[in-house]
Amino acid sequence: TPDPEPEPEPEPLPGGRPSAATTGPITPESQMTVVSGSTTITDAWLQQHNNGSRVIEGRKFTGQVTVAADNVTIRDFVIVGGMYNVYNNVFTGNPSTGLVLQDGELRNASASGLAVSNTVAERLHIHHTAADAVKAFSNVVLADSYIHHLGYREGSHSDGVQMVGGRNVTIRGNNFEMRYQEPGYTNSQVIILKTDNGAISNVHVDRNWINGGGFSIQVVRKDGAEGLSDIRITDNRFGRDYQFGPMRISGAEVTRTGNVWDDNGQPL
Repeated sequence: TPDPEPEPEPEPLPGGRPSAATTGPITPESQMTVVSGSTTITDAWLQQHNNGSRVIEGRKFTGQVTVAADNVTIRDFVIVGGMYNVYNNVFTGNPSTGLVLQDGELRNASASGLAVSNTVAERLHIHHTAADAVKAFSNVVLADSYIHHLGYREGSHSDGVQMVGGRNVTIRGNNFEMRYQEPGYTNSQVIILKTDNGAISNVHVDRNWINGGGFSIQVVRKDGAEGLSDIRITDNRFGRDYQFGPMRISGAEVTRTGNVWDDNGQPL
């Protein structure tokens, strides 16, 4: 069956560079309803714990959240711990659809913050994870979020956004602060697109603040793998706290326009 249509792109924040002050929950964490342990959100869970509503608000989850129901919105939330803070069955090949994550904090995952398809995620504060912040598969929008301090597990090679196959991903208006050799963290690439598991197509990296990593952005076609197509890197501002350079592209045609150094506005 064909992939679902990409979710509509949210409007960017008017306030500029996302920070801890402009992302994360609206309700103080101390006033949230606590949901203890790992939670699987199904239609039955929504009926039992959320009065049947598909909009979940003002909750603090203390374990992995697995979303197994369609058209769920989680907003004004905190998720602490779990292998993935949020997971919607992408590794089974049967992910839920229509997931929206808004105004949330995700921290202290023992692996990655998000592992998702068919998801709009905006105004999230993702930090202090053991591995990647976001594993994006297909039909994902990540917007207006603040991502930092990744890879507290030794040898984790943690990426801000990691994509190893898939399509229809927009990464827009986010602030990635992942300087190389951050004490106690193994920030790897800020954004990596690499065809380890299949072709990658229709990816737009637009108007982000991108600082750090080995290479800040890597776009790599693995030897013998399917290709990369319709990759656009536009109007981003790059910091200089990387190991090797701001960008590495290998075996792929990539559209690059309007990318500048953040400190002086000069073109890369």
